[in-house]
Amino acid sequence: SDDSLVYMSEDDFRNLFNVPNRVDQIIIQVKPGEDIKKVADNTKRKLMNFPSKEQIKEWFKDKDNLLLLLIILIGAVIRLYYYNMNSAVWWDESEYLSTAKSFAFGTAYDIGSQRLPLVPFLGSILLTLGFGEMGLRFFLVLIPSIVVIYLFYLLGTSLYNKKTGLIAAFLVSTFWVAIFNTNRFHTDMFAFMLWLIGYYFFWNGYMQKKSKIQTALILPIFALAFLTRSSTLIVFVPLFIFILMTEKLNFLRSKELWIGIILGILVATPYLIWSHNHYGNTLAFTTGYSGRTEANPIA
Repeated sequence: SDDSLVYMSEDDFRNLFNVPNRVDQIIIQVKPGEDIKKVADNTKRKLMNFPSKEQIKEWFKDKDNLLLLLIILIGAVIRLYYYNMNSAVWWDESEYLSTAKSFAFGTAYDIGSQRLPLVPFLGSILLTLGFGEMGLRFFLVLIPSIVVIYLFYLLGTSLYNKKTGLIAAFLVSTFWVAIFNTNRFHTDMFAFMLWLIGYYFFWNGYMQKKSKIQTALILPIFALAFLTRSSTLIVFVPLFIFILMTEKLNFLRSKELWIGIILGILVATPYLIWSHNHYGNTLAFTTGYSGRTEANPIA
């Protein structure tokens, strides 16, 4: 009946139901006596892809999901057990930590040309916020190491099935190399996390055509991985061969990939310019282990 109708302006409607501007029309059915605020909350969850209480309950009823949580918990407990067992800072750890301190407070220290700056830069932000060495280890090593477990599940499930994803997640949760590098302020786990995100976006976004946004973010993610560890560049070799074998040159028609190329270049270019100005060599990161690169004075 007319008594059950609620009239409001378009702006009030969008604010109440959190309807984004890109949505031009939406139809919502409100049953007699139903709380419109509750309907609005449910609509917000749907528009923003938030799960409802019923969906969360159903998720926990799935044995595979519970097994995944158990695997992540096991991996987290193992990592926390060894988290503070490193009695001394190794020379490569000291380089990353000293560089972060230099970025944050201007301490006299010059980063080696083979050390990429992303993790020390993020570490410098944490230092300025008042965190110490353990805080840097927690946010930049431990958390990425735990996220890697879930990414293995996500990628394995996307490539094959849930069983494969669970096996892969369990293997990496107990893999000694991952645990070893989680116990130290290394960049390996942070780079590994970015690798896996890039691979997942490549498969799910580009190959499966499920997300244009993921496709556009493939190269920017790998660019961030490169700014973490230069060895990330090797991932382009198998990916490029795979694309040529499966797509021929059709990948050149992807607008999203071209957007990603531009974004990736924008992400990496500031470092390359700095490297050229600081070391006199745009590709100085290639000489750090095999040769000597002299840095220009800071002042």
